Amino acid sequence: MLVPVTGGDEIAAEVIYTGPFQAPITKGDELGELVVDRGELPALRVPLVASASIAPGGFMVKMTAAAQHLMNRLNAGPQAEPAVEAEAS
Repeated sequence: MLVPVTGGDEIAAEVIYTGPFQAPITKGDELGELVVDRGELPALRVPLVASASIAPGGFMVKMTAAAQHLMNRLNAGPQAEPAVEAEAS
């Protein structure tokens, strides 16, 4: 990727995809796109593809994934609420 030396901090990247994805996924399937904004240069678009095939999970695979998801949420603790600034009186 070419970037101008005098470009400064004008580089931004964004991943665009439609998800969540459902198995089966075949190796090579296009799942999204990486868009790199390089300031004054045209945006660089790179397809994001699956590096491996994913078969649909059976009952035990789905139950294990659900249990892991629940454990991760429990271990994360309560979500912090956004701070609200007090109005100056």
